[in-house]
Amino acid sequence: DHEKTLINYSLVSQEVINLQVDGADSKTMLSIFEGKNDTSGPKLTFMQVTLTKGQKAFTATASYRTGEDDFTVEELDTMLRSFTLN
Repeated sequence: DHEKTLINYSLVSQEVINLQVDGADSKTMLSIFEGKNDTSGPKLTFMQVTLTKGQKAFTATASYRTGEDDFTVEELDTMLRSFTLN
């Protein structure tokens, strides 16, 4: 529950995407949300996907400061959209 752990939590967007688990497509949600870890820290944007394999769940999260350059944000997006479990 990010709304309970982040200060000023805000859900920016959610999108269903297909990632690979053991070579097969697996639908997951790419969630983008914002918040602060503590009151004196910077506002961060988080991008997150979660996949399951058997009884285990795996979460991959990328985060960056608001105002980060477009190249970095695009690379993080590409990384999460190509995450696979073997």
